[in-house]
Amino acid sequence: MRFAAGLTIALLALTMTGCAPRESVDDAEQTTDAEQRQVAQEFFDRLEEGDAEGAGELMLDPIFVTPGGLDNDLYSAATRPENAQVVRVHEFVGDTVVTVEYTLEGQDDPRTMEVKVSSDDDGPKIVGWSHRIVTIFTDPSTIRINDSTGVDLDEYGSLVLLPGIYDIQYVDEMGISGIGPDAVDSAPFPFEFPVTAEEADLADGVRYNGNSISFESRIRDGVDEAVAVAMAPGLQQLLESCTAERLVGPSCPANLVDNVEQDSSDGEIDAASISWTDLGVYVTSNDDEWVALQLYNVDYVRSGVTERSLADVAGTLSKDASGQFVVAIDPTLDLR
Repeated sequence: MRFAAGLTIALLALTMTGCAPRESVDDAEQTTDAEQRQVAQEFFDRLEEGDAEGAGELMLDPIFVTPGGLDNDLYSAATRPENAQVVRVHEFVGDTVVTVEYTLEGQDDPRTMEVKVSSDDDGPKIVGWSHRIVTIFTDPSTIRINDSTGVDLDEYGSLVLLPGIYDIQYVDEMGISGIGPDAVDSAPFPFEFPVTAEEADLADGVRYNGNSISFESRIRDGVDEAVAVAMAPGLQQLLESCTAERLVGPSCPANLVDNVEQDSSDGEIDAASISWTDLGVYVTSNDDEWVALQLYNVDYVRSGVTERSLADVAGTLSKDASGQFVVAIDPTLDLR
């Protein structure tokens, strides 16, 4: 069993961030404490009702929450705030900050959240709140939140969700990787937003140290072997074509062509001298795709001198309707 590319969720402490600037100080000054309290209270009332979309309507820029995070179905499955009450309103660097205390369903321990309020032409709006950004660096496996895959992480993997406790799960729908000693999908584990906890009970194969969550992902047993079988016909065709092209034609892996052409030897390669030594097939990740990687030592004679180059043949992985692996070999794909 091999380690796959690991997954890490890094928690970066931020304070009072938001996605939209205030339009002007004058607008905020015209908003009374009562209005600011009211919008914060209504925001939490909608959260208690599970009305994530309605809560988003009270935000100056809903993009502050990760796309998909304002879905009512997703949020209704979360452990949500209740018994919310505003306990303080104060100014902070020219903005209005409303402090709200609340509990979570079925729990007695109070939480406190500072909500930043600003105004536009429609009156006071929620700009953001004190929180830690959760950044998820993943291999091509899926992170399910409340059994949903509808939350779309940005290119940085940032995750900001409405206040509450969510079930998070590591799932590889292609059955390539898993976590823990058995390399399986994780059990769902609870995680609270805004992120403040210094410890949490997580699933096997998941680690939390107060600053980050890491998934100990591994390639599942038998995957490399199954991928090698799926890759074999395409590899045979590539080797025959590339050999006929004397290792420098369009059928050849780009990295092999580079190695051969950068060699200091002159002269033409003897096609009959070319031999390919199989070094094995490996499955790895490339951005958001699973990739099969076949390694070869390639020996050949040029100008009477025996030379050797390393070749990497890569292809993206998918599955057909029957669930069998399919490898789309691409000679131009270079993972080095």
